[in-house]
Amino acid sequence: MAPLVSIPCKRYRVIQRSRSQHFYLARDSLREVVDGGIDGLTGGPARENLDLEIVERHYDNWRARYHSSYIHLEGREKHLFLKAVCRFDPSYRAVLKKRMLAMTFVKWAVKLEITLDPKGFYSLYDEFKFLPKLWNVVRVWLERNYGKFEFLRILETTKKGRPHLHILVVFHDEKVNSWFRAMRRKDKESRFQSFYGEFKSEVLKNKGGWVWVRPVKGKLNLVSYAMKYVNKSINVENKRYSALLFASNTRIFGLSRGLAVYDNRPKRPKAGYEYQGCVPSGELKVFCEENKIPFGLSVSVDPGLEDPYSYPLLFLQKGG
Repeated sequence: MAPLVSIPCKRYRVIQRSRSQHFYLARDSLREVVDGGIDGLTGGPARENLDLEIVERHYDNWRARYHSSYIHLEGREKHLFLKAVCRFDPSYRAVLKKRMLAMTFVKWAVKLEITLDPKGFYSLYDEFKFLPKLWNVVRVWLERNYGKFEFLRILETTKKGRPHLHILVVFHDEKVNSWFRAMRRKDKESRFQSFYGEFKSEVLKNKGGWVWVRPVKGKLNLVSYAMKYVNKSINVENKRYSALLFASNTRIFGLSRGLAVYDNRPKRPKAGYEYQGCVPSGELKVFCEENKIPFGLSVSVDPGLEDPYSYPLLFLQKGG
């Protein structure tokens, strides 16, 4: 039986939903993508390109079904059908742009990048699952040595498909921020060499790989910086990034608690609705036309109008 997870909707909170079978197929396929510095078939050196065709195919199948679906919620007084919108839809740009605009006041101190050494992992899936654990270790190290801080974490993948993290950091102590912003890489200033060496050592001893450090000079255009990765995740011509995020069940962005308060998405009240599954939009449209109900991004249906026998795909389907 598929595990139950919560599903956020635009105005209502749904308590339980089973994940799509396409997700489990994509996840299992990702687990079979051997990396680890060896070729899973020959036992020789790793191939230059990771084989992600099957993962992308399951993602495509999920998108084709989800994109033309409505989420069916059933309450005591009515049925609600909400257009299924996901984080890989172009319309999601506006949602994330609004989130970034709420944090443009932050004056960041330093940019960090963390990668993994693929030789320490057997499958690509293992790398996606280990990377957040590595960041937690580094985060503790940063706080212990430089004091409390806030961060915006972005997960990106290389062209081959391997994950790595971009992190923007600002410290609570303004003296520490000034210390980082004054670092100069070009002339190999001692303070840069000191931090870079310690940071690299901490990452390497915890199964990490190459690292990158750059102080933030002046004001960073956070919207442009963040939307670069959002646009990449909804690129229909190159769906590898989206497919990997989907199969690994990973989000692009992560915020520290101090910055999460500026996440201005509306709170979703619990409305007592039960998730009934995803239904085809064509079936719902025909039902609305026959009953003279406006068909749009959300549809409300009184219980007396439901017809489980003529429209079994709308009113009898559970889960999915």
